[in-house]
Order: sequence, then C-alpha cells, then structure tokens
Amino acid sequence: MQQQPIMNFNEAIKAIKRAILQSRYRAAKLANREMLSLYFGIGNLFPKTVGPTFGERVRLKIFRKDCNRNYPDLGDSHPQISRE
Repeated sequence: MQQQPIMNFNEAIKAIKRAILQSRYRAAKLANREMLSLYFGIGNLFPKTVGPTFGERVRLKIFRKDCNRNYPDLGDSHPQISRE
C-alpha cells in the first residue's frame, strides 16, 4: 500500500477498505496459483492410460478417503481423483 497524505477521515476509511480488498485479491490469486500447481503435480504422478486398473481404483478410493479424513477443510476430494 502506497502511503499518501489523507485529507479527512472518510478518505482514510476508503483507503483502508481499498487496501484490504487489494490484499485479499492478491492473497486469493497466490493461493489459487499454488493449488493449481499442486493439482497439476499430483496429476503428473499418475500414468496417462486409458483407465485405471481394478487395483488402482481400489488404491485411489483409499487415497480419497484418507484425504477427506486428513483434510476435512478442503471438502470432498475431487471426482478426478477416483476417475470413476
């Protein structure tokens, strides 16, 4: 946030609100970029095949349940993890 002289209280409040919104936007943008990078990296761990074998589907279901248990704040794992 650039520091500029504030003429009155109303201008100060507007500047603070603007700074908060800009900071929230930058934080969300960085978090989204990091999560996309994570998901892309996870996707590259799996071979690009026509479809998972039965054993892979079972392991993916276990992995999905494990993620849901360990990271409840993220919500239910994406359907792409199970590929069903």
